[in-house]
Amino acid sequence: MPSPSASETETIASVRATKARPQSALLGSDPQRVAREAEERQSWVEVVDAVNMRQGPSSANAVIRVQLAGTKLRVESREGQWVEVSEPDSGETGWVFDAYVKSIAPASRRAEAAETTIR
Repeated sequence: MPSPSASETETIASVRATKARPQSALLGSDPQRVAREAEERQSWVEVVDAVNMRQGPSSANAVIRVQLAGTKLRVESREGQWVEVSEPDSGETGWVFDAYVKSIAPASRRAEAAETTIR
């Protein structure tokens, strides 16, 4: 089999470089867009009944604060029946028992902007 020509080698290298680009490069150079799209892919929970947010995944851990029903929290991780969450505004993290929260999908900003009231 003959060796590829110089122009064929350039084309092959260009294709490999295009396929190897990191995802952020494919999304464009707008860091706010990249952050917004990453946030939309994250998991969220909503508190269904007041729940203690604790320092660790056990009722033996100290209570940091009480989260009230309706509060939306970002899921950081899970361990058994415990969910590590963070408050989107303060960034404070803690653990809540999963019986007191339900999984939700956050509405995208575009969906909120397009929402209309029908009478």
